[in-house]
Amino acid sequence: MDYEKKRDMILHGDIKKALLKMAIPLLLSNLSQTLYNLTDTYWVGKIGSLEVAAASFVWPVLFFVITIGIGISSAGTSLMSQYNGLRDKDNARLIAGQIFSLTIVFSIVMTIIGIVVSPYVLRWMGATGELYDKSLTYLRIMFLSTPVSYTYMVFNSVKTSEGNTLTPMIISSLGVVLNMILDPLFIINFRMGIIGAAIASVISQGVFLILIYPLLFRKKDGIYIKKCNLKLRMDKVIKIFKIGLPSTIGTSMESLGFIILNSFIVTYGNTTLAAYSVANRINSMVFMPGMAIGGAIVSIIGQNIGADQIDRVKKAFKTAALYSFTISMTLGIILFIYAENALKIFLPLEQDLPTVLEGTEYMKLMALSLFLVGMNDLLNGTFQGSGHTLYSMMISMGRLWIFRIPMIIIFQNFTDLGSTGVWYAMVLSNFLTTIMGFLFFFFGKWERRVVEKSPVYDQD
Repeated sequence: MDYEKKRDMILHGDIKKALLKMAIPLLLSNLSQTLYNLTDTYWVGKIGSLEVAAASFVWPVLFFVITIGIGISSAGTSLMSQYNGLRDKDNARLIAGQIFSLTIVFSIVMTIIGIVVSPYVLRWMGATGELYDKSLTYLRIMFLSTPVSYTYMVFNSVKTSEGNTLTPMIISSLGVVLNMILDPLFIINFRMGIIGAAIASVISQGVFLILIYPLLFRKKDGIYIKKCNLKLRMDKVIKIFKIGLPSTIGTSMESLGFIILNSFIVTYGNTTLAAYSVANRINSMVFMPGMAIGGAIVSIIGQNIGADQIDRVKKAFKTAALYSFTISMTLGIILFIYAENALKIFLPLEQDLPTVLEGTEYMKLMALSLFLVGMNDLLNGTFQGSGHTLYSMMISMGRLWIFRIPMIIIFQNFTDLGSTGVWYAMVLSNFLTTIMGFLFFFFGKWERRVVEKSPVYDQD
């Protein structure tokens, strides 16, 4: 489907079909990324639960480093979507070039900073002994893939704004297939352990840049980047940061919140940390449909707001909410029933039984509240598409900083729940954040367009 047909589908076609055509590739892409993580978990789990815990322990740090890229690319998606709704491809292409230049600069800076400060961050998080050693080695190698992650986010932003979620899915899936081949080779055959997992990840992410660059810069009818678009324009940079900064703050504070959450969890011992780590990898599978619907709604919201079709925007949200709720409830029931069996796939050793039992308790609690995660993703996607990312920032920060972490502290100090208090806090924070998001939806001013059609003066 070409650019104009995608645009017509989003603005004038059947909303259910438009949502599904965009959400299904996103779902497959998200599933491929989850398989990517599960592949690492499966093969690293062959070595031991400590290695699994180390790989998961550093995840919030890696996420924190890419938050600037997330903010810039989410601003780009919002702006390009609304320009597409206005039939202003010149400004959409200019935004694409601006976010590409910005992410290249920031990715290099963040890679260097990440490698340098890793030891101090891990110590601050409470890592010691073998957990510290394994986490540090894994983290520093993984930082090398930061420029690749930033570039892929730009590519995904451009394609999503067009309504094209299929191409990013194909490239993402190719990376997963390569990682599934390299993981056992480096981890088991070459006996490199967790270091092998990191090397396999970096290689599998980097190889497919040779596909991304031609697709970003090749002239076509849709959104592509011209050389003149790469020169930073202060008015556009300000607009990008105005929209992207709340997303960056929200995701970075969310990431920092998860770092602190990990520091609480590690106080309960490596068994609890490993249970949380492996269960989250499995939970991420059932989170995928809600994330896909939340991702698909971004372009639909953005383009229709750009075209001043607010009634269609609200219809799209209601349709997406129905899909998300129905799918999440179904998957939640399945997860609740098969939680223990799923954990035993990744923790098959007899000595891992305590980890399995604790992980099962956590997974069953999350299964009962799965629909809340889907609603959060949908609300975030709506606010991202509208360009009013302040609401998204407040949801992201509120979930951990206003609700979850304070409740964990209360449960830890004033109850005898132990690690179960952490699981309760996670469920309750998801519930309260969903309420917050719907208050913003019904009473906020997110329907206003953030772009206007304007001339672009450039040359090839």
